[in-house]
Amino acid sequence: MNFTFSKEEKLCSRKAIEALIRDGKSLFCFPFKVQWIKTEYQQPFPIQIVFSVPKRRYKRANNRNLLKRRMREAFRLNKADIYKVLYGKDIKIQILLVYIAPTELAYYEIEAKLKFVLEKIANSIEPNIN
Repeated sequence: MNFTFSKEEKLCSRKAIEALIRDGKSLFCFPFKVQWIKTEYQQPFPIQIVFSVPKRRYKRANNRNLLKRRMREAFRLNKADIYKVLYGKDIKIQILLVYIAPTELAYYEIEAKLKFVLEKIANSIEPNIN
């Protein structure tokens, strides 16, 4: 497992994001609101993810970019856990991760919560695999 975050892992399609918001399962784990869905799209990676920080809460772009960088880095380093669950299965997942905390959290706090979110998603998928 290499610790990269390639373009194919980023969810960019407007249609896919709208379908994810409309039909996806919701999960709340402070400081994140998570929408995720199993998808039929053919994609090279088992997970496609999009990170979002609302402009309404963080007016300055540099603060939004800092939080998105922290979330991307935490995902990049911890995605192996959920990839192990999905390896060898024909399951593809799309995830929308929205940062909703009123203050900027440190990287280690974001990483711990992101690990927890990925673990929760993996646990909810794992019983349905067999």
